[in-house]
Amino acid sequence: MFLKDRCCQKNGSAGESDFGRRKKNGATPFIIAGTHGDERLLQRFLSEGANVNECDFNGFTAFMEAAVYGIVEALRFLFDKGAYVNLRRETTEDKRRLKKGGATALMSAAENGHTEALSILLNDMGAEVDALDNIGRNALIRTLL
Repeated sequence: MFLKDRCCQKNGSAGESDFGRRKKNGATPFIIAGTHGDERLLQRFLSEGANVNECDFNGFTAFMEAAVYGIVEALRFLFDKGAYVNLRRETTEDKRRLKKGGATALMSAAENGHTEALSILLNDMGAEVDALDNIGRNALIRTLL
């Protein structure tokens, strides 16, 4: 049984996924392909109807995962396909009360020390440098974590 895609609220309606089941955290094969920077798979999933901004249950998108790992080729590819550079990780109300979530791809790249990804996100993609996560931290503060 294939599960219905759960997309971040800003991304519109969910679509049917023919790419397999979600992991326990809600990650789809498309999101996992972003983690590995596999452009061939990303393209295939998109051509089959994947939503470039779909997210797992913690609000991570393929674009955000590419930023976490500093995979600049995947960042460029996904951005060119319409990934929202300033999308914030959507979380459940319970997690928001605990001040979790709200991070952007820029914050993830900063936190993990990926300077090339930071440069691309800021200079080429217009990432919002002063965006705050749900605890009130920006990318600069997250760099120091």
